[in-house]
Amino acid sequence: MKMRKCFGLMLAFALVVSSLGASTLAAEPQADADPDPAIERASGWFNETVSAGKVKKIGSAISLRVGEVVRFEVNYSPKDATVDFGIVDANNVFYYITSTTGSINGEVEAPENGSYTPAIRNNSSGSISVAGIIGAYIE
Repeated sequence: MKMRKCFGLMLAFALVVSSLGASTLAAEPQADADPDPAIERASGWFNETVSAGKVKKIGSAISLRVGEVVRFEVNYSPKDATVDFGIVDANNVFYYITSTTGSINGEVEAPENGSYTPAIRNNSSGSISVAGIIGAYIE
């Protein structure tokens, strides 16, 4: 089981690292195109434990421009924990959204151009298990 979990974590890390180098595409809108398409810049699956009262950064910092978003599609347990999902800038300022239901499907927008690291803050009194997908997108 330990070997399987280790392999899973290595695979998730490899996916995040390999996708961080993905280039963005510029295109002119077409008449029949979605007027507000989201272009994926980086994404990855993760499975972590976050200790009580702690912030855990997930993966590496990514460069975001103002208005780009980091999307969280995550489940955690115990479900009654209060958890913040967000991005931490170079000055350690945490921009986040909060969940109290055991799952979240939401996004945090970069307030300015800069380097941001996805992070999870556990506001509960016990450890939590967190698993899901984090993706950076141009909206």
